[in-house]
Amino acid sequence: MRVLALANRKGGCGKTTLSTAVASAFAAGGVPAALVDLDPQGSATAWAECRPADRPKVRLIRSRPASLADDLWRLTSEGIVIAVLDTPPHSDAALAGAVAVADAVLCPSLPSAFDLLALASILPTLRQSGRPIGIVLTSVTHGTVGLRDAEAAIGSMDLPLVGSMGRRMVYQYAAAKGLGPTEMGRRHEAVAEVEAVCRWVMSTLEGR
Repeated sequence: MRVLALANRKGGCGKTTLSTAVASAFAAGGVPAALVDLDPQGSATAWAECRPADRPKVRLIRSRPASLADDLWRLTSEGIVIAVLDTPPHSDAALAGAVAVADAVLCPSLPSAFDLLALASILPTLRQSGRPIGIVLTSVTHGTVGLRDAEAAIGSMDLPLVGSMGRRMVYQYAAAKGLGPTEMGRRHEAVAEVEAVCRWVMSTLEGR
């Protein structure tokens, strides 16, 4: 089993939106996938609980740092191929625990200067882990100066910009139904955005 951690100390940056989108996209593609909810707020759990029964199963486990290793062992024994860890904001213990067991780390961030500064503050810790790191910009407005500035800032971090998720209502609609954007019944821009992230995840994890 391979483990993908979503990491950022800031709340509201799109960790749960991205984790549910990625987990559901893999499940829909025939890859046994699990979502591990480390956030006491339980947004990923709420998403899984309203997922329609006729959709490919995304295994859900509510976990905490102390039990994470055991929970991942259980998922491995169940035949899960990829586990996506949704981490809480403002918890160094949960962040460190998730990164320690991860094979790769995705860092979602809003494109504002303050959000990117907050992201930069955790990069030394992430780099020390030796795990591959990718950045995903969330809630972006394409074609704007602000997005170009954010892309330039990420370039200076010497890390790959894996993708950019637009400010699109489909992410909210899908989440409210326990679905991912790739399952919403028609081809739209969000599908390409999520698929780009999944391609990076798969190629990175295959190399581990």
